[in-house]
Amino acid sequence: MGRIFGFALSSFFVLLLLTLKGFAENPQVKGNVPEPAKLCEFLVDVDGYSAGECDKMKAVGTPIGNLVKAEREYRQGDETISVIVLNGIMAKSSWAPFASNMEVDDDNNYVKITSINGYRCGINYEKKEKRGSIVIPLTDDIKNHPVSAIFAVNFENMSYKKAIDFIENFDLKSLVDLFQ
Repeated sequence: MGRIFGFALSSFFVLLLLTLKGFAENPQVKGNVPEPAKLCEFLVDVDGYSAGECDKMKAVGTPIGNLVKAEREYRQGDETISVIVLNGIMAKSSWAPFASNMEVDDDNNYVKITSINGYRCGINYEKKEKRGSIVIPLTDDIKNHPVSAIFAVNFENMSYKKAIDFIENFDLKSLVDLFQ
């Protein structure tokens, strides 16, 4: 067990160092940084789901620029969906696994780059556990601009297709515009 933990920990630090290296080359978060309360306005109630309060955070004057996060959890029966809008290093590292366009489809996992309403997204789904995440860069031109903000959902006890349907309830275009 110690070996597995040690490997995971060392892998985490390698990923962290690579991510920080990317920020060292381009240290400031680019684009507009909206107020967290404004982001919460876009995490709307969804019919058929109970929702918690919007959790928000803003950090100003950090070495890597101003950071913002808004998160809200939704439930329907045993299904849980957490919707997060954030920028900065966490946004960049959340998109990193999808940046290479790698796709996997085996008995256990489904990883795919696709689009939702015209916005590029990455899906990471654990089939047997029926859980995963979907990450959507809030960048209008991902080919020419680095990812500086994301809209993401983490979900449990549901298919990725149902999670995609859930995302249809949110105004992605307006969120993209907020971060430009």
